[in-house]
Amino acid sequence: MDKNFDCMNSETLYGDNYYPSVILIGNTPYDYLKAFVDYLKNTSFPHKKVHFIDGMITTINAVITLSNEVLQRDTFFLRTKTLNQDRIENFFQLVKKKGGNNRNPSVAEIKQNFEHLMFA
Repeated sequence: MDKNFDCMNSETLYGDNYYPSVILIGNTPYDYLKAFVDYLKNTSFPHKKVHFIDGMITTINAVITLSNEVLQRDTFFLRTKTLNQDRIENFFQLVKKKGGNNRNPSVAEIKQNFEHLMFA
């Protein structure tokens, strides 16, 4: 499961660990995701339906399909980290950028940036 989360949160082109590397058709993360979907489809839990498995299969299949489409064009690789950020994380990333990527903003600076994004 850890390798799956690494593949679905990939960012680097090269690294010591292959799984959080970007997706290229035929590379380790790409092949692992395809194999992991097969594993999930063949896994059964006695007396229970585990609902998140269907969602995970759908998500992984979407990443594989997107990879197949995008990587056949001019794109060299796919960073899956950019696909799974939620709206709150994106908003706070904008708040941070508004302050010039200040790593230690004051409460007043955060409030000002927040208000500007919410009401501008």
